[in-house]
Order: sequence, then C-alpha cells, then structure tokens
Amino acid sequence: MLNDTANICILFVKCKMAKKKYICNDIIMTSMKNTVLLLLAIFSMTMGFSQSKKYPTETDTHIFWQPERKLTIQDFQCNAENNPTAVKECDSLGYCVVGAFGLFHVIDASKKYKPGRYREILYMVPAFQKTESWNLGTESDTLGVQLQQLLYDLYELCARYIRYDIDHVADSIFGKVDNPYTTWFNTVYEDREENFAYMQYICTCDLVKKNSGRGYEEWRSFVDEQLEKMKDYATTPKDCYRFIANKPIEKKMVMAKYVTPNLYNRGKKK
Repeated sequence: MLNDTANICILFVKCKMAKKKYICNDIIMTSMKNTVLLLLAIFSMTMGFSQSKKYPTETDTHIFWQPERKLTIQDFQCNAENNPTAVKECDSLGYCVVGAFGLFHVIDASKKYKPGRYREILYMVPAFQKTESWNLGTESDTLGVQLQQLLYDLYELCARYIRYDIDHVADSIFGKVDNPYTTWFNTVYEDREENFAYMQYICTCDLVKKNSGRGYEEWRSFVDEQLEKMKDYATTPKDCYRFIANKPIEKKMVMAKYVTPNLYNRGKKK
C-alpha cells in the first residue's frame, strides 16, 4: 500500500513534465483507483475476520447459556450420594436431577470519563455449574434434564427482561444518562430477579409436586414464546466469553468500580 502511494507521487511529478495533461490524469486516476481497491479489499478482510470470530461459551466447570447448547445428563457431575436432602427429595419426590444455576453479571466502563465519549457495557449471562449439579437417578432420566433446562431458560428470560428494562423503561421514566448500567442495574436486577425466582419456584412445584394442572408442555410453550418475544435482548457468545476471560475484553475499558445500590431500597433489612 505504501509503495502504491509512492508510485502516485512519482507519476504526479512525471506528469508535471509531460506535454499532454490528459495522459497524466489517466495515469494518476488509474493508480489511485488501484490503491482504493486495495484498501477496500483489506477493509473487507478485516471486517470479515471480526464478524466470524467465535467466542468460547463453555469451560470444564461451567456452561454459559446459548440457544444451541442444551443440557445433557452428562453435565450433572456432582456426587450427591452423601447429601441427605438431595437423597430424600430423590426418593420421596423423584426429584433426582438438580442443576446449580446463577445469573453472572459485570459492568465494564471507560477508563476515563469524557462527556459524549464515555461507554458502559453490561455483560450478563445465565451460568450452569457442572461440578455442583447432580443426578441421583438413572442415566435415562430425560424428564429430569428437561425440567432443569426449563429452569435454565427462565434465567435467560430474566436476563433479557433486565436488559430491556434498563434500555427502555428506566430511560423513559428518568431520562437518558451517561452511565445507565451503573445507575439502574441493581434497581432493575433485584426487582426482576425476585419475580423470576418466584416463577421458577412455581414451575418446580407444578412439575415435581404436581401442585396444579400445568404440565411440562404448557410451561415449555410459555417460556419459548417469551424467549422469542425478547429475542433482541438475547445473551451473546461475547457476553459468555467475558466471564471465561475474567477481565475486560474491550480496549480502554475497566470493570466499573461503583454500581449504584437499589434506588428503591427493595430487599433492605430493617
């Protein structure tokens, strides 16, 4: 590319010495055209590489939620034979496959605050921990795995609603701010997390204790419809990779040092 630029300069000098200017213009335009095409080719290759970059979404101990990665019986790797509560629930309720889930979250922010150029990125991922999840039943307990997948998907649904609330609801009520995630996250998170924890409890009671007429197919249909409705706020592979890297993955970003507590003080012990 540098050689092409130098050639244009040389050709320009030669043209100054030529008698017929239109010949020089043709030479210069042809060389410039070739240089532009070269730059476009390099740009296209760079963009193609960045778009095709694949981020890992799983480790030896954790699975981070992605739509194509479904739980299997082999993912439940904890030995719970000496856990009396787990054994009792398996024997009395048939609740033998139990997953350990969590909603991981972190906010990265620009190293320095500059009005109009300050950035915040919220990474939030439903996580399944293999080494704390168990199966005390048989290797063919597909219904048990399906129930845990359903609960896992409810975590993803919770994450999507939190992203939506911060991006739309908080802004519409209080107006836009430079730091939306560090300002609103805890307020929105605690409210949504409480609601979805109760939903997961009801789902488990329905499918394990048979407390109502709602069965697996009804719950599965409901969750799938909600996930489709909120698909624009889905967890991405890049979100997952942030927790595998365990450090900021964007340049000139650091983990936010302060996140505002719940502005409504919900859940505060009195």
